[in-house]
Amino acid sequence: MKPVLVKTIILLLPLTMWSQKALDTLYTNEYMNVALIFPSPIRQGITGSANFTFSYNREKPQHLGLLQGQGGFSSNLLVITQDGQVYSYYLKYKKNLAKTHYFISPSYSIGKETGMQMKVIKNSGNLPLQSDSIKLAQAYFKKGAQYYLSRHSAARAARRSQGIVLKMESLNYHKNQVYVVYQIKNNSAVDFQLAYLRMYKITGDSRKNASFQSLPLEPIYYYARPDKIRRGQALRFVYVYSKFVPSKDEKLLVELLEANGSRMIQLRD
Repeated sequence: MKPVLVKTIILLLPLTMWSQKALDTLYTNEYMNVALIFPSPIRQGITGSANFTFSYNREKPQHLGLLQGQGGFSSNLLVITQDGQVYSYYLKYKKNLAKTHYFISPSYSIGKETGMQMKVIKNSGNLPLQSDSIKLAQAYFKKGAQYYLSRHSAARAARRSQGIVLKMESLNYHKNQVYVVYQIKNNSAVDFQLAYLRMYKITGDSRKNASFQSLPLEPIYYYARPDKIRRGQALRFVYVYSKFVPSKDEKLLVELLEANGSRMIQLRD
């Protein structure tokens, strides 16, 4: 399976909303320190790429960690605190920063190090992450994905275009994750090479640019994701996302793009 580069945006939310929405992405650069203040002292911090650094006191654990980064691949940050809580974020370079400090709420924890509830962002590029914790997290997601893939249900939404059928079969909430089962069927005479499949939360009307907004929902893990769907073939696979709950004014948009081709499908749920 070929790695896929992740593209995300940061959510700049007021402090009063921290308990409602998870912080997914942190922006940083080489000119400023981005301060992360955790509710418990930091025991371990790991970045997935050498162009990002996370500094903290290794001799005398403290609540404060400092993040810096340079241009290049997007990456991720995994932090384990003294109380065993695990925190995980996407990292992205940005020349101008709107915010340089974050007080991390305990609700941002993605699980405990000692249990299989912990999740870790799937490598999204050339990210050399290797640890027992990551292996446990991936095993946990794999087990959940296999379970939901074994269940068959009527599609929530489907879209056909140029011989390609894209279906969102089910959207399954489990603890702090959402497991989404997709199916791609190729009824055309030409193999379909997958460039990407992306999900967005959208509000407004795309025909009215002033009112239309889209927020990408980045997968933290995927299972059985194909690179190619051959003609006459139908393949099912699972993307795992951090828990999200669209409001009554929001819809979901799934976008499928062909690599080295022009076919694109947009599916609304």
